[in-house]
Amino acid sequence: MYLGYPWYQAPDIGGGTPGFATVGVVSAIALSQNPRRKKVVFCNDSVNVIYLARSGTAYLNRGPRLAPGGSVVDEPDIYGRIYTGPWAAIAAGAGSNLTISEDR
Repeated sequence: MYLGYPWYQAPDIGGGTPGFATVGVVSAIALSQNPRRKKVVFCNDSVNVIYLARSGTAYLNRGPRLAPGGSVVDEPDIYGRIYTGPWAAIAAGAGSNLTISEDR
């Protein structure tokens, strides 16, 4: 982003190592709490539907639904705030793959 000032340089967002979680029919933490989180992307890399929750427990048919091949992006709101707590996941079938990319 260029604001007209020759000295302005956009801040760099540090990325993290790409991760994954194997999601099953029992809710589990897919991404731990991180107070330095700037953005997170979840992608469903399986044939089963996955549900996410911004908490320690996810439930089937509640929360953000990830269809097979779908993705969810969590970015800061207009005030720069973002959820930094744990994300839980649960799937309609065992052994579902959830890929995760977290910027910090």
